[in-house]
Amino acid sequence: MKQYLIQLELKFELERKLAQFTVENGWNEEIWNTNQDKYFIEYNLNFNEFEVSRCSFRKTSNIYYISKDVAQMAINEIIIPFMKENANFKW
Repeated sequence: MKQYLIQLELKFELERKLAQFTVENGWNEEIWNTNQDKYFIEYNLNFNEFEVSRCSFRKTSNIYYISKDVAQMAINEIIIPFMKENANFKW
């Protein structure tokens, strides 16, 4: 149970950083009122790598980005360093 709570704490910390990053890089909720593609980050377990995916009409609990490039920047600038600093964190 304790390990689960530690993982949740790390997840919330990473999500906060990603949310701040996307807002600083142009995201706002008004984008949902457009047919503009929205981008989000997934982890591919088969290839052990992060991938950027897109959608235009489906809204989930993901953190979204205004472009594929911004999502890739989030991987490089936020996620990868976070994973290195927190080696026991599981995506």
